[in-house]
Amino acid sequence: MDAFHIEVDADLPGVRRIARSADLPRPHVGVIAALHGDETCGLSVHHALHEAAMRGTLPLAAGTLVLIHGNLEATQLGVRYTPTGYDLNRICNLAFRATLPQSRWGYEHRRALELAPLLDDLDAAIDLHSAGAPTVPFAVALPGAEELSRTLGVRWVTHAWHEASDIADGVALARVASRGKPAAAVECGQHHDRQAPRVAWAITARFLRSLELWDEPVEPGERGRLLRIFASLPKPSAEFRFVRPLQGFERVREGQLLGRDRSSELRSPADGYAVLPNDAVPVGKNVVYLAREDP
Repeated sequence: MDAFHIEVDADLPGVRRIARSADLPRPHVGVIAALHGDETCGLSVHHALHEAAMRGTLPLAAGTLVLIHGNLEATQLGVRYTPTGYDLNRICNLAFRATLPQSRWGYEHRRALELAPLLDDLDAAIDLHSAGAPTVPFAVALPGAEELSRTLGVRWVTHAWHEASDIADGVALARVASRGKPAAAVECGQHHDRQAPRVAWAITARFLRSLELWDEPVEPGERGRLLRIFASLPKPSAEFRFVRPLQGFERVREGQLLGRDRSSELRSPADGYAVLPNDAVPVGKNVVYLAREDP
């Protein structure tokens, strides 16, 4: 068995590092979990990586794994973000420093500030999520990581979110991708799906294998099909509901009626695939994103 150096960050709660030596060699690869507190499948990956390192059986060939538990307080509460806070994975660009008085900062704002230097030091990162509604596992490739993301063993790889959504700049991984480093997020299934931890583990192993840092064979998976996000459709009112439940990556047609409220209808503007359909979101949030397959 091999000995590993396991270091708990004394200054940054929820962060551990695993390497073959105490000098924490590069590349520094982030494995991010629970940026949203109710999405815990990534924490099971943290536990498995830590346990394998403790046993000396972790097949880490080189570099340093940086295990990042994003939103500790929301995880304790079992909620997406704290009741007086904000979505941590929308504010990691720290733009709030210029727009929000410090008196109105919540836990997530302070946590984003804490995490920023750590994210800025990473050489690559994978961010493990789950969804509130049923969905097949899929990847979100940040710019430059499209081909790597197709090796993760999920059928669908979405990209170009910044072209049709305002969330891309504020995500944690944008701090990694903006420096030309590979970064991908993965929705590993629905919250509390018993398969999600297994999916998250297999995807993490494939990610590390693609970086040539995982020194053993990985469970085979299909090569992902690349989909470009081209539209996002916001919820118009509290009464809005889909006319029938939409499944993730279901095909929709131009003009197809997706949902309605008392006074209006929502139709698909073009042919495409439904991504993250969820009509239970708050008013103004997107009930569905639309994607089309790249040539």
